[in-house]
Amino acid sequence: MENQEQQKPNTTSKKKWFIGGGVAALVLASGIGAAALFMKSPKAAYFAAESETVSEVVDFFGEKYKEELKWSELAKTAVIQSDFKITTDVESEGMEDPAFDMINSAALNLSTTTDVKNKQYALGFGGEIADVKVDNFEVFITPKQFVLNAPFLSEAISVSGEKLNEFTDGELGCSQDILLETELITKAQQKYLTKNLGKTIYEELPDEAFTKEKNKIVMDLSKQDVKKVATALAKKMETDPELESILKHAMATQGICDDESIKDVKQEIVNALGEIEFGVVSTIWVEKGKITQRELKFKEAEDFVITGKQSFGKELTFDYELQGTAEHMLIEGKFQKGNKASDSVNFAFDNVKVVYESEENKEKDTKNFERKLIIDAEGEQVTLNWDGSTQYKADSAVGEHVVYVNIPEVGKIALTIEQDSKKIKALELPEKIKDISNLTDDELSEYMIQVMEDALAWAENFMAETGFDEYLGDDYYYDDDYYYDEDFENYSFSEIIGLPAPDFELVDLNGNTHRLANYEGKGVFLYFWGTWVEPSEEEMLAINRQYQVFREQGVEVLAINVAQSDADVQSFISNLGVDFPVAIDETTNVMTAYDVGFVLPATVVIAPTGEVVDVIDGEMTEEDIAWYMEYITP
Repeated sequence: MENQEQQKPNTTSKKKWFIGGGVAALVLASGIGAAALFMKSPKAAYFAAESETVSEVVDFFGEKYKEELKWSELAKTAVIQSDFKITTDVESEGMEDPAFDMINSAALNLSTTTDVKNKQYALGFGGEIADVKVDNFEVFITPKQFVLNAPFLSEAISVSGEKLNEFTDGELGCSQDILLETELITKAQQKYLTKNLGKTIYEELPDEAFTKEKNKIVMDLSKQDVKKVATALAKKMETDPELESILKHAMATQGICDDESIKDVKQEIVNALGEIEFGVVSTIWVEKGKITQRELKFKEAEDFVITGKQSFGKELTFDYELQGTAEHMLIEGKFQKGNKASDSVNFAFDNVKVVYESEENKEKDTKNFERKLIIDAEGEQVTLNWDGSTQYKADSAVGEHVVYVNIPEVGKIALTIEQDSKKIKALELPEKIKDISNLTDDELSEYMIQVMEDALAWAENFMAETGFDEYLGDDYYYDDDYYYDEDFENYSFSEIIGLPAPDFELVDLNGNTHRLANYEGKGVFLYFWGTWVEPSEEEMLAINRQYQVFREQGVEVLAINVAQSDADVQSFISNLGVDFPVAIDETTNVMTAYDVGFVLPATVVIAPTGEVVDVIDGEMTEEDIAWYMEYITP
């Protein structure tokens, strides 16, 4: 029992970070001090000072970044198209690798269009690599449909939100609803918190807990006082449906949409509020209505104290120290407003130091800046540099940014980003669109097979035009990054090579069940294929001929079709006439487990020991097939 009491302060300290910060945020955000400006009690003066201080900070940064905020507000009501051109500049000791030439000569074009009011969104990306232009891949999202467009499509593909939502168990609908939300909490929700939650906090705090002496105001809350406030908040959280709605909205903006997760977070908040077992003493010093110095500490376990000073005016400064039993943090900095501004923030926590520095110079409507983020962890220092300029006008925004970092023993890596944003009339969908929402399973399968064929043909042409096919055929890969087996004299990107082969269970066209465990002690050839893949027929006949040679020597072959219908596969195999079993990977789980990508055919070679020997993407010659089968013969 005694040990438990000794450990309790440390446990409580962690909760204080959450509860203390949470209560403070609620008090500050609620604006309850504004209503107290006309009152004269110490309690009213305390919250009036908190409110005035928050307003001063908000107004300071509102003026400092007024152009950026004005553009952000415009984006909430207007249709905005933003185009970005991104180029790279890599300077490294390994520059002799042709990959760097390709990277440095490449350009990526990104385009976004947002219509927050009508909940419409578009994303496009393309670019240029090795002097080959890549037309835009595009995604469009509206309240009613999702549209995909690509260079290899003769017409864009559309699917209704309702149909697509069936495949995501409702998750996509949630994400779609909040995709263009720009605020964690809406203005209406902020007003509700001010009127209800903020009011609850203010009314539950006892007047006698506040004292005032000149410019010093103290809020001295006992454990019972804090617990009373926490209990009131927990009750509201449990019973107020609007608070749950606000929580749901906030979590949805972070991509968390399922009811179970929301319920769990809500319960965690309620439980944390119920576990508060400490009092709080908050002391503030006020000048001209704003807080210039503060001290916050906890009573029952005084292992966590916040002390600091701040000043306001044309320059905002702050200097705070957070001290706990296991935590010690320092943060100090300054921000300036005006045509010329020097900003800095220094943060230190244990052996980690983070420094932010910024120099800004504004001329007319153009802002030039140089910014640095310096991270020093246990003597290892990395500096991220961001130089750029931005220009905001009534209906447009342009900018050029260079972000670069020098990494020891690696070299310099730089990104140049050119931005061109403007207000447009409306988001436009592609002219030709094919809606696949109401296709039958067979129709959808046939259609997607054709799409995949077109995509593969486009990819092969792209690889040939850019020279990637020749590059990937050469030995430019490093031993530390990729698997290399001297017996094969080649390299593979697959991460599964050399590892135990994953077990699986598939049923072949004759109704027989196949598991990898059934082939223990034998060499295994897994051949992934599709009827739409041109080399499949010829290669399967070659595999069948070698299977006749090696089957008696302990080599097994299983052909695995990727997600086609029984009828299509049965028809193809019947005309082909092969002796090895054929199964269908309906869910593509086996293909995924064996790290097989979208390039078919693909062959996975497994040794009698059960380890993956190689993964071969694309067609093999019969000579290669014979070599591999002999290699895995027990």
